[in-house]
Amino acid sequence: MLDEHDAVGTVRRLLEPLPSGSCLAMPVGTADFAPDEVGRVAREYAARGMPMRLRTHAEAAEFFAGLDLAEPGVVQVHTWRPNRTDGMESGGESIRDEDIAMHGAVARKP
Repeated sequence: MLDEHDAVGTVRRLLEPLPSGSCLAMPVGTADFAPDEVGRVAREYAARGMPMRLRTHAEAAEFFAGLDLAEPGVVQVHTWRPNRTDGMESGGESIRDEDIAMHGAVARKP
């Protein structure tokens, strides 16, 4: 969703009719960790008529304002559950922040 379409407002309108206790789980694209590389991807998408809006951590957090965030809050998606034992890390190598271009969170509607 692009800002001119009020992305945060759209998410709020979708949450509005849902009952208390409903959850929002959402990834948000970012260039916070690899701006040059992710910027090139965004330009390629735009050149093909598919613009994307990359958001900072603070901008990603706006989507979850007023909701009860599950721990650890708004973080890079690969760090949301850092103690995974399901093979998320291969060959003993951990995933680098620069390789993941998404913030994300899970939050509950009060």
